[in-house]
Amino acid sequence: MIDHYDDLSDVPERHHFPVYLGTEDLLVGVPMGTLFTVNSCNDGFTVLSKRFLESTTKRKSNASNAAVNMAAQELAVKLNIRAGAGFPGCLAALIIQADNLLTAVHYDGTSTDNLTPAQSQQFNTLAGIFDAYNNNKLSATCTPIP
Repeated sequence: MIDHYDDLSDVPERHHFPVYLGTEDLLVGVPMGTLFTVNSCNDGFTVLSKRFLESTTKRKSNASNAAVNMAAQELAVKLNIRAGAGFPGCLAALIIQADNLLTAVHYDGTSTDNLTPAQSQQFNTLAGIFDAYNNNKLSATCTPIP
């Protein structure tokens, strides 16, 4: 069962991922661009919760930041692949593109540069594709399936 927190004031300090992810080792050494690597369950929980690492204690969401939203979806993609989920070959190029974008806006887990409208659009497009993959709604050509 996945822990779900509607009120983030009661989120435990150390987070545990659902059993079906297999092991906490899935979360060790997951690169998110070149400036940040997820190395713990706490890091992974924070990224998947669409927060910057520093805002965990403040319980502040950064979901309005397109890079943060995409990083959450990209981390879920990487975890699904590490857990053995199949994926279309076209997804690899999109992961590289996403990592390059995160590096370009200096995503380091605690902040990003201010995004241009073009960057926000690129992040939103990738987030949509990654979300489709994470929900088993992505075609072999990396097009979301309605």
